[in-house]
Parts: sequence; C-alpha cells; structure tokens
Amino acid sequence: SDGQPTDDGVEVGAWVVVDRDGPGASDLRRELSRVLPAHCIPTVISVVDAIPVVMILLSLGAAMLIFPLPESATRLRPAVNLTAAALKVLLTLALFPVVLGGAQRPEVSLPFLPGVPLVLRVDQLSVLFAALSSILWLVTTVYAIGYLRDSRHQSRFFGFFSLCVTATVGISFSGNLITFLVFFEMLTGRAP
Repeated sequence: SDGQPTDDGVEVGAWVVVDRDGPGASDLRRELSRVLPAHCIPTVISVVDAIPVVMILLSLGAAMLIFPLPESATRLRPAVNLTAAALKVLLTLALFPVVLGGAQRPEVSLPFLPGVPLVLRVDQLSVLFAALSSILWLVTTVYAIGYLRDSRHQSRFFGFFSLCVTATVGISFSGNLITFLVFFEMLTGRAP
C-alpha cells in the first residue's frame, strides 16, 4: 500500500502473484467474496488476463464482418481474414513467455448462467493448442484465398472458417465444462 489519501480515506493497493499450480484470479476473487465486502474484491484484470477474450473476439469479429460482405469484396474479405489471423498469432506468441515460463496463468471468468460462469483459463497445454489453431488459420487462409479465387460463396466460407477458429481457441482455453460445451457446440455448427 502506498497509503496515499483519497476522497474516501486511504487507497490500498495489492499485488498477488499466483503460483502456476495454485488458484487462478477468478478463484481468488470467489474466495475473497466469501469473507470480504464487495468493495474490497479486486476487479482489475491484467492485460495478460484479457488476451484470451481478445483472441476469441478477434475471430468472432472477423466472422461478423465477413458474412455480410458481397462476393465482389475480393480485396476486403482476405484483408479482414488475414489481419485477424496475423493478430491472433501475435497474441498467442505474447502468451508464450508468460505461460510457459510459469509467471502467470491468465484466467477470466464471465457471467453466463446464474452461478455458472464461462471461464477462460490459459495453461501450458492450452497455449500450445491455441498456437497450433492460430498458425493453421493463417496458413490455411493464405492457401484458401488462392484456391477459392474463382469460387462462389467465399464470404460464407471465410465467415464459417472464422467461427471454427473462434470455437477451437475457445475449446483450448475452456476452464470449466460449461465453457467447453458452449465452444464445442459452436464448432459442430448446431444449436444446443
């Protein structure tokens, strides 16, 4: 604590370093909520904790941009797909030193159903699977752009392709069974 006064009194700051085999950030928040008032529970998520969410939203956003594009958007569609794929590879590479070095285990818990959160947790195995998925998305996109050059329904293909990548990264970062099932159902293309 730096003990600097604020309008309400004294501001307290704390840093918690989580052991890679220990509980994650959402586990810590849950445990603290049992013994502390709500205003004492940390709500800040570090930049590294946000990377799994950004990675999922990146390919989901690409899909939502690509689906409505007309077939004549022969330059914009590949640009959106390649940009999202390259950014996803870079974000995955940013996770490598943090996760594989054991410094941090990024985790985010998002409300989904009452008492059942969607949990995205990154560990050594999940970051490798996400890297494989991200790199394959980039390489396959480059190949598909040339292969499908004269084909129809490219927006539909690349849109669904982006959704598949969203699902595979979601599966790799699943921190609980509900999260795994949501992304697995997304990958199969059926409604639960």
